[in-house]
Amino acid sequence: MDNEGDLQESYRADYSSVELAFDLKNITLKMTSNQRDILKYLILGWSDSEIASFLHFSRQYVNREKKKIIVCDEAWLFLKYKESADFLVNVARRR
Repeated sequence: MDNEGDLQESYRADYSSVELAFDLKNITLKMTSNQRDILKYLILGWSDSEIASFLHFSRQYVNREKKKIIVCDEAWLFLKYKESADFLVNVARRR
């Protein structure tokens, strides 16, 4: 079908005006304010250097704090088996 290319062109979406909302309330309850700030900018796609410069931290500090931030989406799937549940508990306690 020759019109196939035209069909694909007509369904391309422009996402430049799309807004994303993140509910970080439950995720950030036990984080320090610095970790919350770093997480916000990581979500926005900023590099360690950009975050450090903007927040007046060293790049090494941002990198160190970033390693402490673990977000496990769909963690309930891990709780199905004892071994994976134990793993999550151990990871959470290593903060």
